[in-house]
Formats: sequence, structure tokens, C-alpha cells
Amino acid sequence: MRIFWPIFLGVSLVSVVVMWIVAPSFRSHVPEGMRASWANGIATINGVDLEQMERQQAERKDAYAEAERARASAAAEATAKPSEMSVRRRPKAEATRRVATAVASRTLPAQEEPRTVATPPPAVEQSSDPIPSTRGIMQTDYKEAAWGIVNAIAPYMSLADGEEMGKAAVGAVFVIEQRQPASGGGVEFIGNFCNKPIEEPVVISASKLYCFTGSYDSLTPRQKLALQSYYRKRAEAERLKREITKEIGAKSPFFAKAVDAKEKWDAMVKKAEALEVALRTDKNANASRIRDQLARMKGEMAVQQAKLKDLSSKHKEWKEKNSSQIGDPEDDPRLQKLRAEMQSFASAIPGLAF
Repeated sequence: MRIFWPIFLGVSLVSVVVMWIVAPSFRSHVPEGMRASWANGIATINGVDLEQMERQQAERKDAYAEAERARASAAAEATAKPSEMSVRRRPKAEATRRVATAVASRTLPAQEEPRTVATPPPAVEQSSDPIPSTRGIMQTDYKEAAWGIVNAIAPYMSLADGEEMGKAAVGAVFVIEQRQPASGGGVEFIGNFCNKPIEEPVVISASKLYCFTGSYDSLTPRQKLALQSYYRKRAEAERLKREITKEIGAKSPFFAKAVDAKEKWDAMVKKAEALEVALRTDKNANASRIRDQLARMKGEMAVQQAKLKDLSSKHKEWKEKNSSQIGDPEDDPRLQKLRAEMQSFASAIPGLAF
């Protein structure tokens, strides 16, 4: 044991020295890929990647060189700008010299005055009018009417003596205070005109008004104008349609008889309505007498209604057989024009145009 350790240590030391001296001679016999692999492995083990460091240094050099080239290019462009600008101005200078030469050689025509373009005034934004129904204004019948629009030229009478005082124009506004049965049947309104009131209350037939609820004064000025204009156009259109219908219907042998029967029927309906109103409202009226009148009228109305239906049926049958001789009144250009004008006013009074 005493000899083993000295011999072991001596042999180990000699082996290390020999390997250190002989190893470089074997490097030339090792493949290039294996040598690079060993070098990278050793560098990585030591915490340093030599190849990555070399790549980064090369990239920094390339970026620096690119930046230098960009600065040099910008400086060259800035230096060249004045000369380029001077080159661009030469044509303008040349044109100036040509104009000066022309002025010296002849007289130029007088220059026209610059034209002033009229600027249109800014559009005035029109606030939308409130919808009439939100103000309590709606279409209604004579029973709930607070005011109305005259739909045809209508006479009005004095409340004191019943004498006719004048005629109301189409579109006139009548404010209703009371209602009463008419002597000839139907209902009458007691009140006055809004725009041109009479000194005393007057009486007008309810059939001559388009009736509304609420207050006329709740409408805006634009709506008031549109309302009156609309119903003037409507009355004109209805009058024209009646004329055209008569012209067309006159070709039928049953038309005149049917029109006469319709007028008598309408008169009966109005009279029956007036009797019913009197029966409900007039406490001094003879109820039994009014009921007897209504009973007789219902019998007469049934006969008249049957006659009207028969004549209307015959007139309709004749029109179907002779359709080539009859046209539609609504196709008349005059009536279509009035309808279009009515629509332009109706848009300002939603719910009131009917």
C-alpha cells in the first residue's frame, strides 16, 4: 500500500502531460462539423454563445451603415432643393417676359370684370308644428263639435228673427256655442265666425260644416292657413267631380232617376235625425206625436231605400255593359291636379284632412 499511491500518482501525472503534448496533433484529423459542435457546446456551457454575439455585432454594423446612408441622402436632397425650385420657376419667368413683350407690341383686350356668384341665403330651419290631436283637436260629428270649417257656400241667419244675414264662404271658421233642431230637419249651430265675427250670434246648418273638437286657436298660423286652403280645394274638387260624374252618368238612362232618389233619401235621413234629437232634448215637445212621425218616416224610408237600390242596380248594370262609354272621374287631369294640391296642404294638418 505504501508503494501503490506514489506509483498511481506518478502514472496519472505522466498521462496528463503526455495528453497535453499530443492532443493538438489530432485536431487536424477531426471533422469540421464536429469541431464547431464541440466549440458551441463549450461556449454554451460557459454561458456565452459566441456565434450569436458575432451575428448581433454584424447586424449592428449593418444598421449603423444604413442610418449613415439615409442621413447622407437627406442632406443631398436638401442641398438640391433650391436648384430644383429655381428650375421650376423658369417657365413662369419666361411666361412673364412673353406677356411683357406682347404688351409692348400691341394693346391687349380689356379684362372682364370678375363674376360675382350669388350665395344662396342659409335655409331657415322650420320647427315642426305640434300634432293637432295632442292639443285635443280631432274630427267629430255635430254632437261633440266645438268649431267647424264651412264646406260649401252656406247662408247664415240671425238668431233674433231667423232672417238670412249673408252667405259664408268655403273655408270660413265657425265657433259653435249651442246646437238646436232645424225647422226643416237636421241640426243647426248657434255661434259666430272666428275671423270676421258678426255683432250678434248667428245660426248656420250643421250640414255645412266639417266639425272638430278642441279649440281652433290651438292651431299654429301655418296650420290654420293649411286647414282653410285644404277645405277650399276639397270643396272645389267635390264640385268638379259632381260635374264630371253628371257628364259621364248622363249617358245612362237610369242615372237621373237614381240621383233624384238619392236626394229624397238624404232629405228623409236628415228629417229623421232632427226628430230623434227633438225627442231627446226638447222637453216641451209632444213625444207621442214625434214617435208617430218617426214610425211613418221609417215606412217611407224603407220604400225609398228599395227604390234607390233598384235604380242604382240598374245603373250599375248598364255601366258594366257599356264600360267603353264611361270613364272614371278620378282620371280627369283637372281633378288629379286638385287632389295633388290638397295633399300638399294635408301634410301640415295630420288627422284633420278628411
